[in-house]
Amino acid sequence: LLNDSPLKYRGEFNVLRKAGRQIMADLRLNPVQPDFKPKDMDREEGADLLDGIYRAEDRSLSSQEAKDYASQDAIVCGFGAWELYTEYASNNAGDERQIICRDWIPEANNTVFWDANARKLDKSDAMRCAILKSYTEDGYKDLVEDLTGERPEEVSPSNFSQPEESYVFPWASTADKIYVATIYCRKRVKDKVYTFRDPMGEELRLRASDIEEVMDELIDTGHEIVAEREIKRWEVRKYIASGEKILNGDDGEVIAGENIPVVPVYGERAI
Repeated sequence: LLNDSPLKYRGEFNVLRKAGRQIMADLRLNPVQPDFKPKDMDREEGADLLDGIYRAEDRSLSSQEAKDYASQDAIVCGFGAWELYTEYASNNAGDERQIICRDWIPEANNTVFWDANARKLDKSDAMRCAILKSYTEDGYKDLVEDLTGERPEEVSPSNFSQPEESYVFPWASTADKIYVATIYCRKRVKDKVYTFRDPMGEELRLRASDIEEVMDELIDTGHEIVAEREIKRWEVRKYIASGEKILNGDDGEVIAGENIPVVPVYGERAI
């Protein structure tokens, strides 16, 4: 009788949508904020300064969007993420100040791939991370021109690695969508730290990789080397690759910091 009854409702109610909206509203009203804590209590002012700098950069529209969309992905899909990058504060000559910006990663649960050996919640132990981004044909040509200085005349799937096996990723599809991967690789490199002392007795520590830029200035101001030490530090390289080649050079580019600049956000994490 129920199957034949015209009064039976055959649709469905989305009972999760309202709960998701409530969670998003709560997150916007009570955002998570970092609080720097000094190891030495005499440096409390430095921690307050860092709090202020972080919050000033965090108020930009792109940063707020990145956090909101990542939170929304975490609520709906269980996982979201955003990407950190730096840019110059202004275009004025001689202004070397840089600011930290954030960029949203769409569909992070389908487009962000971490090192399989990474076990920590924040992925700080990951050695690699790849982010897939899709472009239209014109968008891909603009990207190649920006990175290489040469604009390709055409983009066809024959230019990309597409063996016949079904498990090979379709970098260039027939749906006018071309995928590009941003790949971060983290490894330890050997370096040296030199301790310089100026005529007034003040000490300055610099890495060997940074000395070439300021060596003449140090010599002119009377600095002398008083100690040196070999160290191992983390270095992160960024590669931008299509199915055809690495677009920003075979060696990629070294980025600021010692960590992969991708921040994961979890709605639920279960092993």
